[in-house]
Amino acid sequence: MVNDPEAGVILGSSRGVPPAGEIRDLLAAQSTPVDKVLYDYVSLVSDTAPPIIYQQFPLDNEFTKLLLLTSEKVAFGAQEIDKAVDEFMLEFDKLLEKAKLQ
Repeated sequence: MVNDPEAGVILGSSRGVPPAGEIRDLLAAQSTPVDKVLYDYVSLVSDTAPPIIYQQFPLDNEFTKLLLLTSEKVAFGAQEIDKAVDEFMLEFDKLLEKAKLQ
C-alpha cells in the first residue's frame, strides 16, 4: 500500500508525507504550493542525509525488562527514585559486561 501509486493518491498526505519517493513525486506534481514545498523538502533530506546505521543492543529484551521493572517500582511506590536509579545502573552495567562477552 505504501508503494502503490493509486493508494498514494487516495491517502495523499493524510498520514504524513509518504516515505516512498515515487509517491511523494506523484503527489507533489498535483499538490498545493505549500504541500509541494513540504514534499520537496522531505525528498531533499532523503536524498542528502547520511544513511542511518542502527545497531540493536544485543540484550535488548533484557534491557527492556529491566527498564520496565524499574519504572514500575517507582510508579507504584515500591522504591524511591534514587535507589531505583542506583539499582538500574548496577544491573545495566552487568548487562553491558554480558554483552561484551557475546
